[in-house]
Amino acid sequence: MEDLVDREDRLGLHPGDPIMLSPDYRIDELLSLCLCRSGFARLEPGTRRNYADDYRLFFDFLWDRGKVWNQATDEDVADFEYWRTRAGANPGKVGGSRWNRGLAALTRLYQWAERREYIGRSPVLMRDFIGRTGELIRVPQARAKEALVGALHQVLMGSRRLRLQAAERPDNPHVLPSQSRPPARRETQERTHRR
Repeated sequence: MEDLVDREDRLGLHPGDPIMLSPDYRIDELLSLCLCRSGFARLEPGTRRNYADDYRLFFDFLWDRGKVWNQATDEDVADFEYWRTRAGANPGKVGGSRWNRGLAALTRLYQWAERREYIGRSPVLMRDFIGRTGELIRVPQARAKEALVGALHQVLMGSRRLRLQAAERPDNPHVLPSQSRPPARRETQERTHRR
């Protein structure tokens, strides 16, 4: 057991670091290096766990095609996006926000591998656009565009609905009189209904 601890220390493995095994029970050294020694290792534990799950799904998808992670092409990413988000045969389809998280994980991995020349070109195709303040922004081409808008809309509408419900309750101790509807408006409405 001491030998295992020494080897983990030499490799920079720490408790909680993900270790990916291929379906034939092999460990990929480059992938382990990314997961344990790159910026990935400094991500929040929950993000690392989620990204590791996203990697596992993509790597299993590739394995079914007879490939490993560093053999992926942009066509594999496009097919994976279709399978994850739209394929009728996939009972576990995901929405735009969930897809974007997985795509962010893949982008991180493949940019790391491309910078170190472990792969010739990232399979995650990128596009450039000009941001609101004129800066150049690079995002994955396969990024779901409606995801943020949909999630933000739900949060805002849910928040608005809760505020309205709270303001309409006269016994709510958390609502100040100034936060409730003005009495003049209520009187006007009552007079209109009496006519």
